[in-house]
This record gives sequence, C-alpha cells and structure tokens, in this order.
Amino acid sequence: MEKQVSDDVLAQTFAQWLKLPHVRLASVSIEPEAIQAITEELARKYTCLPLKVEDTSLLLAMANLWDYRVIQDVPFASSLIVRPVVASRTKVLDGIEAHSATAGRVQAFVGHVPDTTDFRVLTPDGEELDIYLIWSETELF
Repeated sequence: MEKQVSDDVLAQTFAQWLKLPHVRLASVSIEPEAIQAITEELARKYTCLPLKVEDTSLLLAMANLWDYRVIQDVPFASSLIVRPVVASRTKVLDGIEAHSATAGRVQAFVGHVPDTTDFRVLTPDGEELDIYLIWSETELF
C-alpha cells in the first residue's frame, strides 16, 4: 500500500531538514512592493513568491531550494538579497496566480482610463467631492 504525503507536509519536512523557516502562505500578508520586485515570468520560472521587502533583502517563498539559479537570478533582477523560506509548491503557484490575476485586472482597468488631469470624485450618491478640500483637512503627521 502506497502512502501519499501532502504538499504542505513535504514542505514542512524539507524546511526542518534544511533548517530554514517554513511559511504557510495562507496566513501571510504579501506586500505589493515585494510582488513588484520580480516579474511574474521569473516567479513562474523558479516557482517562487516574493513576500516582503526589508531594507535590502527580499523574503522569498520557494518550493525548490536546491535550484541555485534562483539565488543568482532573483537578486540580479531585484537588486535585493534573497532570504529564502520554504513553502509548498501548490501554495506558491496559487499565490503567483492570484497576484498576477490581480495585476492583470489593474493593468486592464488603467489601460482604459484616459490620461487627463480633469477628473471628478463622486460619492455613491453621485455628489461631487472636493478632493483638494479633503486633502487640505487631512493630517499628514
């Protein structure tokens, strides 16, 4: 009888063996700045997901820590030092898909917005808001 091991259990075991942190991507908040640090193409090529930028380093969830090319290519592309953490391959791919779909929707939306300096902000009731008044009343510090 053959036993199947889940992707998450495999990632956890791998992390313990390598003495590296394991991360459950469902419980992590991924920073937009980190997502922008590398291209979707690079993330898919190496099955890695950038999680957080801290000073000059990039916290990078990786499914295959044996792929030394990641440690070479990602710092070159991002100008950041890679700090790897282990994550399951399935969850990394799900995260890449979720963030690339969001970026694609934003790009599609922005691509249809005309380049103009004359625009209005409306309330849900259709009333025009004076954004300059709101901005001037906002405490910045």
